[in-house]
Formats: sequence, C-alpha cells, structure tokens
Amino acid sequence: MPSSRWKAIELAICKMFGGERSGPVGKEGPDCTGTGHYAIQVKHRKVPKWLLDAVEQARGDARWQDMPLVALHPKGKSIDETLIIIRLDDFREWYI
Repeated sequence: MPSSRWKAIELAICKMFGGERSGPVGKEGPDCTGTGHYAIQVKHRKVPKWLLDAVEQARGDARWQDMPLVALHPKGKSIDETLIIIRLDDFREWYI
C-alpha cells in the first residue's frame, strides 16, 4: 500500500474501477489506467459541510429506485457546466 493517504485513496478508487494507479504523471493524463471509458481524476480534500449535507439530502429524498445526486451549478457558467455529484457507493451500485 502506498505510504501517503492520498496515494492509498487513489489506488483504491482505481482498483474499484478495474484499473491501476497511473503514478506521477502530473497533468499528463488521468490518475487511473485500465478503467475502460472512465478518465478518473481523484482529489483528496476536505469537502464543505454544505455539500456533504446536500448529498445526504439527495440520498434521503431518493426512493429505492432513484439515483441520488446533487446538481451543482457554478455561478456565471453555462448550464452544461453543472457538476453532478454522487457518492461512490451509489455510483457503484448502478454502474459497476
């Protein structure tokens, strides 16, 4: 297991998608290789509480057949630049 926490997180996420960690390639490509059609960038950061609360609200509002997600639209950007945020476990349940 890599020595840094962020490296361990990156490795675990890459493996969940059937791939491997790319290693120190900088901005030259995705953080994972061998993940099919997924170009994955892993970020290990403190997430604002309001965003975590929004995700939990979406999960609480979702019925069993619904995918809970948060649509986060950056002010001043086009509607197409809205970010769709979903918990990894929910994404895996639907797609992996």
